[in-house]
Amino acid sequence: MKNIILTPSVIIDSYKQGIFPMGDYEDDRFVMWCNPDKRAVIPICGLHISRSLKKECIKRNLEFTINKCFETVIFKCASRDETWITSPIIQSYIELNKASYAHSVEIWDNNTLLGGLYGVSIGAAFFAESMFSTSKNGSKFSLVALMFLLVKNKFLLLDVQFMTKHLATMGAIEVPKTEFLERLRVAKAKRAYFKKVNSKSIDINLLNALVN
Repeated sequence: MKNIILTPSVIIDSYKQGIFPMGDYEDDRFVMWCNPDKRAVIPICGLHISRSLKKECIKRNLEFTINKCFETVIFKCASRDETWITSPIIQSYIELNKASYAHSVEIWDNNTLLGGLYGVSIGAAFFAESMFSTSKNGSKFSLVALMFLLVKNKFLLLDVQFMTKHLATMGAIEVPKTEFLERLRVAKAKRAYFKKVNSKSIDINLLNALVN
C-alpha cells in the first residue's frame, strides 16, 4: 500500500493491526505499508549475548539512557546511502516521541554516543524500528539495554520486523503472520510503560536479569 497520509494516529492504528510504514528512498513522497507473511521477533528474555559481548559489557560498564536524544538517534539511523527512513518518516516519529509512543535508547561511553535504536511502544508490545552504531558493537549494546528495559517494565513482545543475520545472532526468530498477530493481540491488551529503571549501566547485574 502507498499514498496513505502519514500521521501519528495512522501509524499507531497500523501498528495495532500488525502493519508498519517504510519510506521509499527513491521518492520520499511515498510511504510503503508493510505486512509481511513472516515476522521476526526476539522473545522476551531470549536475547543471545555472546561470551565476548558479555565480557566487553562488564569491562566497559557502559551507560544507557532513554529518550535523551531521540532526534539524534533517528537521524543517525537514517544516515545511510539508501534508507527507508525518509523525511516524512522522521518527522512523524518525532511527533510520536513527543506523544510518548516512540522511544529511543542511547549507549554512552562517558559523553560519547556509541550506538542506539528507536521504536514504538503500544501496550506491552515494543516495535523496534532501526539501530545505528558509531563504534564496534554499539547496536548490540543498545539491544541489550532495550531488552533489560522490556523485561523490567513487563513487556510481552519485541517485534524486529524482518529477519537479518545480525538479528539472528542476537536471538531473533521468525513466526508466521497469524502467530505474530495473536502475540500482538495479547500484548497490546496489557498495560506496560516504557520508562526509566533504577539501573543505568550495562553491568553484570543487568546481564544476569536477562537470563531465564
